[in-house]
Amino acid sequence: MSAESQPDLKDCGVIYVAKGARSYIEEALESARSVRKAMPGLRIALFTDARPEDVKGPVDIILPITSTRSGFSSKIDPLLHTPFDRTLFLDTDVHMAESCADVFAMLERFDLCVSQDPWRGSYSWETVPFAFATTNTGVIAYRLTPAIKKLILDWGELHTNEYAKFQSNDQPAFRKVLFDSQVRFLTLPPEYNLRTYHPCMLGGHMGPKILHERNSRLPEIASRMQEIRKLTGDPIIYGHYRPRLMFFYYSMKARRVLKRVSQRLFGLGKK
Repeated sequence: MSAESQPDLKDCGVIYVAKGARSYIEEALESARSVRKAMPGLRIALFTDARPEDVKGPVDIILPITSTRSGFSSKIDPLLHTPFDRTLFLDTDVHMAESCADVFAMLERFDLCVSQDPWRGSYSWETVPFAFATTNTGVIAYRLTPAIKKLILDWGELHTNEYAKFQSNDQPAFRKVLFDSQVRFLTLPPEYNLRTYHPCMLGGHMGPKILHERNSRLPEIASRMQEIRKLTGDPIIYGHYRPRLMFFYYSMKARRVLKRVSQRLFGLGKK
């Protein structure tokens, strides 16, 4: 994003939700440090059940958690009480590698910004069409409009009353209520929520923005990705490979190269 198009961030902020074990609070604070480095002027709020005096880190606002929800769904209710007009919710196991100011700019046109989950598909008991992919709820940018408030309330109700019986993961319920809603939302590129636990691809013209995994080496992973991308200028893949697919891919590439060489040297294969 050019300097001329940088959005005004005075009404923007990041929120975290850390409940229960002290390790979640420490994890959130470590993530907040990456946000502070990438976006120095951005305000950060932490919803927690810890005492404010026990939170030592780059947090501007500390807010209590009053909900009795636990596990994945503990984040749902705090989303309704964000102190910001435009909010970026981050899971505690997230590292921000580059500024995400453009996400806040998108909230001037959309009410919600999310990215697809690597698994994409459905559990057997879900009813949403496969073409409407599952979104990952670890990175959510939103404006608390009436439509978004209803979406969050419906999400919590559906998860608690129905879906939690099948799966503790809150994403199936979010997928269902988003599918049924009229919310104007944007699907972010994978670079804004790189699930590095799984293989992932970065575009040739975009570095990693947000990395998402419970891994203390996320800053190093981001740095390596940035170095390789700048060196090659091509899309890059991070993660493990399936040997059979890799062999198939490179064998196809080799055939194409041999065909071109033969055409240039001998005129073979030309019509």
